Amino acid sequence: IYECLPANGCDCSNSVNHAVTVVGYKPEFWLMRNTWGIWWGEEGYAKMSRAQDNICNILNSIRYPVLECRDDQTCERYVHDGSDDWAFEEEEVQVGDDVSCGKIVHYGGKCVDMADTTTKNAVLTSMCNRKFCYTSNSYIRDTASDMCLTYENDGNLKNGGAVKFEGCALATRWDMTDTGFSIKNKPDWCWHPDGGRKYPYEDTKVIIWKSGCDWYLTHFSIEEEKCWEEVANKTLGSLLGDESTDFNEAKELCVENDDCKGLYFDGETYYLSGSDELEAANDTGDKAFIIVSCDEACDAGTMLCDDNECRQECSDDDEGKCPSGTVLCDDGECKHEHMC
Repeated sequence: IYECLPANGCDCSNSVNHAVTVVGYKPEFWLMRNTWGIWWGEEGYAKMSRAQDNICNILNSIRYPVLECRDDQTCERYVHDGSDDWAFEEEEVQVGDDVSCGKIVHYGGKCVDMADTTTKNAVLTSMCNRKFCYTSNSYIRDTASDMCLTYENDGNLKNGGAVKFEGCALATRWDMTDTGFSIKNKPDWCWHPDGGRKYPYEDTKVIIWKSGCDWYLTHFSIEEEKCWEEVANKTLGSLLGDESTDFNEAKELCVENDDCKGLYFDGETYYLSGSDELEAANDTGDKAFIIVSCDEACDAGTMLCDDNECRQECSDDDEGKCPSGTVLCDDGECKHEHMC
């Protein structure tokens, strides 16, 4: 932070003879952008101390833009509120459709969460219950707060900055790769755990650092929440040899086995399978249980039937394809029998 002192040859008593742009501030400094190129100061920026009153006459001869729409003009994104004033209408950001959703996990096993509602810092914690969605427009949206992850730049580009939760209208857009996240079109500016540890401490901040994104420290990934889906009248091949008559025990055995992709149930026993390719069952009552994204799974208490619909019970006859008390009519609609 720059201070104007006689010791460094600075004299603030002179009149104003140069203009700069104040682009931000903090309690300690004004963040100023000069017009002399990126080789000056910190890539064209400097921090001017606010502890020194009116440093270098920065508060003199202030100019700032005023946005207004006159009565004889038609202005986009301006609305008239019925008074003498025109109001600027904020443009709604197009976050885009969800592409991949789940918890964001670092190489060291901890997950991204919000530190608190004051700082809104993104931190790494052992609590892995916050769900994010990477969108088609390259935003990372938190489903709980509906805020987006963004990069806070304090002007010191050489040392990176913090990843925070903010409104999506002002949020950073990101590139998602197999190894992590980087600022859109800036592949070297990627997420790091503050301190650069392979296994970060609890509540370690997530920061941006320009040092490449192809090593374990920068490895972040979205892990989709998985659910068990019951599929009627199907089997799975490639049985692994492990089995159980208890469903919960069979699920635990499958999770612990890296080769397991699902369960086959023959009416009595659950068999671990190394295949997720569903095959038609020969016997009524055979079922398969596969691991799918929770966003795509049937609701609890229902199963996936042959017509790809989720119901409490599946049946080969027409009546089983319709809600209780109705039948499938010749026109393909489920109705009360007297209305067919």
